[in-house]
Amino acid sequence: MPYPSGTPSYNVPESIVDDGSKAQWLYSFYLQDEWDILSNVTLNYGLRYDQYAAYSRGNQLSPRINAIWKPFDGTTIHVGYARYFTPPPFELVGNESVQKFSPKPLAPTAGTSVTPGITLDTTPVAERANYFDIGAEQQIVEGLKVGVDGYYKTSRNLIDEGQFGAPIILTPFNYAHGIQDGVELTSDYTVDNFSAYGNVAFGRAKGKDWVTSQFSFLAPQYLYVKGPFHQPRSRPGVHGVVGRILQVGKYCSECRPHSRVGLASGCGNVDRLGGSEWRSRRCLYAS
Repeated sequence: MPYPSGTPSYNVPESIVDDGSKAQWLYSFYLQDEWDILSNVTLNYGLRYDQYAAYSRGNQLSPRINAIWKPFDGTTIHVGYARYFTPPPFELVGNESVQKFSPKPLAPTAGTSVTPGITLDTTPVAERANYFDIGAEQQIVEGLKVGVDGYYKTSRNLIDEGQFGAPIILTPFNYAHGIQDGVELTSDYTVDNFSAYGNVAFGRAKGKDWVTSQFSFLAPQYLYVKGPFHQPRSRPGVHGVVGRILQVGKYCSECRPHSRVGLASGCGNVDRLGGSEWRSRRCLYAS
């Protein structure tokens, strides 16, 4: 039954067909070589080519090089550079336009809160990044090793994901520019059939300017991110992992609790959720 002219039809169901199919093609080729420059210096280097075709498409030739130096017995120092090419998560990219879910221009709801504030819907694209890494590992005593590793990464079209609305469905989007850095401390102890390990990592990430899936955001947020760098929603924060592995015969038992602090919240993701996130894994498997 039609509503009188000018009366919003809030309670009238409307069918929206949103079906379709799409195939993704990925191609990768790489060449790698290793050169022992000196008895205690090794150089690994190579080239990798990636190409994809899905809702968007792109390609890149990526050089990689890594040097390993062993100045003393039990001491290893490494430094490296890599260029990365990361396509957007294919299974999360929608195959229809957001305009399909917007009110029609002459609909009674046009211009109300039902109408999206931003209707831009650029398809997510691949992230291109430069990654620099340096670290060292030292054997303290027999069976015990400790290490430290630091990294710095700059990205163009930094990929992030967000949950917009009640359904637990993530939507990928790109920042025009991204910067990430961090450091990780590692330790490992192995003796006979027992081993234990512990890692602590701190990382931070910054992004600027949403350039895809813009319709997911409110207009004030969209304008805010065009300004200074801010923390992405999936910023690394602080992570801690400890665990132990015990092997008896052909079976191994592993216990691995995991902690994460620094989950983001709020406009611009400038706030943190209280407390920490803990995960624990225990398993028994054949070696």
